Amino acid sequence: GTPPGDLTVDATDENGNTATETVEVAESNTPAIATVPGTVHPGDTITTVGAGYPPNTDVTVTYTDADADGNDIGEQTVTTDDGGTFTTEFVVPDGTPEGALTIEASDGDGNTATDTVTVEAEEFTPAVIAAPSTVEPGDTVAVVGTGYPPNTDVTVTYTDADGNDIGEQTVTTNENGIFTTSFLVPDGTPAGPLTISAADADGNTAEDEVAVEEPAFTPTLTAAPDTVSYGQDLAVAGSGWPAGVAVTLVYTAADGTEVGRSTVLTDGDGNLSDSFTVPAGTALGELTVTATGGDGLEASATSEVVASPAITVTPPVAAPGDTITTDGSGYPPNTDV
Repeated sequence: GTPPGDLTVDATDENGNTATETVEVAESNTPAIATVPGTVHPGDTITTVGAGYPPNTDVTVTYTDADADGNDIGEQTVTTDDGGTFTTEFVVPDGTPEGALTIEASDGDGNTATDTVTVEAEEFTPAVIAAPSTVEPGDTVAVVGTGYPPNTDVTVTYTDADGNDIGEQTVTTNENGIFTTSFLVPDGTPAGPLTISAADADGNTAEDEVAVEEPAFTPTLTAAPDTVSYGQDLAVAGSGWPAGVAVTLVYTAADGTEVGRSTVLTDGDGNLSDSFTVPAGTALGELTVTATGGDGLEASATSEVVASPAITVTPPVAAPGDTITTDGSGYPPNTDV
């Protein structure tokens, strides 16, 4: 008995949230349909309500996109109830073009009604997560991207704290718009934020950053041989230092006297070497070599200074057939002479 014309439907919850929709009440057996919501994106679900059809009758619902050719992107068969009404739902397919999506509902007797909704471009909310949050040069950063269009190329760019792009990759998202990749932080990357940006051709962009710290160095130093005498050379070698830094070597005798000093430059791998000739008069005992450089890094090594080799022969004058005795000192222990 509801008269033909507009029928307004208001829905309000206890918090005062209200929505309104207007449908048309048709003359008896004059079909009409209404589809909500009025604006959708691919992947959204629309609901179509039909009325004014013959009771208990099959109705074909056809969905036609906005292309110039008017492609049918879906079709359903529904059956009206005793009052000639039906309700059905339809998921707007991915890739549906922007514009008017036409819904047409027809029964076998030609009773037809149409409605339209507006399809807008699919919305994406890309995000990038990089881990770990703190790295050093030589470490690997794992990168995960989400919320991008499915099966789409994404360019991932790595920018150091000085604003230099130090790497770029092209990755492809899977059917869920997700990608994963990894990046080796190059040696020499400056300390500070490393920014990871990921963008597709349509401008969907997200970024994250990790902190690059100075690498931890554990310098070492060795001195050889284990024992030396006056005039002998002591070979000093070091590793684990920063590359290309000046390191000062100080040679200190057992009595605390500094007997030598030199400055060397580490090579590209953080190694160093030096040679030191033990001066005459150096106190016998432990000779310590201390190396410092590279913002407070330090390492040390030791060698033992022993008396210089010497021999005495007695008697000082001998004739053929006499026996002479030779005494030696200052040689390395347990060594053939």
